[in-house]
Amino acid sequence: MEPGMVLGTWNVQGLTAAGGTAFTGLIPPYDGPGGNNPPYLFNALASYAPLLSSAPVATHANWLTAPRFGVTKITSIQVLSGATAHTIYIFRPLNWTYFPAGLAKNTTAIPNGSGASSTGLFDDPGVYSTNYKYPTAGALFPGQVADAAISGTNLNVCYQLADGTWQFDTIASGTFNSSLTLTTGTPNRAGGAILAGAPLFYFGSTAGTLLDPATGQAAFQYATKASVQGVLQDYLVAEFSAIHQGDPLLIYDANGTNADVINACGYYAPY
Repeated sequence: MEPGMVLGTWNVQGLTAAGGTAFTGLIPPYDGPGGNNPPYLFNALASYAPLLSSAPVATHANWLTAPRFGVTKITSIQVLSGATAHTIYIFRPLNWTYFPAGLAKNTTAIPNGSGASSTGLFDDPGVYSTNYKYPTAGALFPGQVADAAISGTNLNVCYQLADGTWQFDTIASGTFNSSLTLTTGTPNRAGGAILAGAPLFYFGSTAGTLLDPATGQAAFQYATKASVQGVLQDYLVAEFSAIHQGDPLLIYDANGTNADVINACGYYAPY
């Protein structure tokens, strides 16, 4: 590893649930140098970032236009397996959108509406053919995968709260512009709101079958070995990396029948 390649490190420990209950582990984006510095706040409003003209939907995203946000890397995953083999997925965001007006604390319902003046989401992040926001060659919409509109099936999302922390959530019901509702929603505490301009990252379905518009590939899958305890089953020597700076990653285990326990770690790099 080259000197200066590590901006910071991360780890998630003891991810598990009772057998038959799926669980997730959100790996949040790099939140800054720490110490006495507050976490970075992600924002897609013009007052926070220049125009990202290399994206099909030219928009503003301070995490994509400033180099300090870093790229998320996984270096190792340890799986302590029960008596049943499972499949573990690592999801990259398929796209993102944002809350033009934010969202109040203690809220699950996302208001209807679209566009810069919306009180809900700016647009449907699963409709890549018109709403894709990551940079592409020629600023063209990706053409190799089908749209996968956000819904109670294509449900995995995360967002940043006003205090700088990140929260994984799922869509409980509805579709874009039609009673879209979060399962957990914003917490009822100070700092629990979503600020105006904050992004919502979209991971899609837990089935692992949706294709990434950036690569044309499905989510990374790792098959566990039954009844292997305390053994490092997978070491990602070449690193599993997010594609874009500022991206979170999501570990998902359907965890059927017998429980797994997952520990994972990695770091953030400039690219």
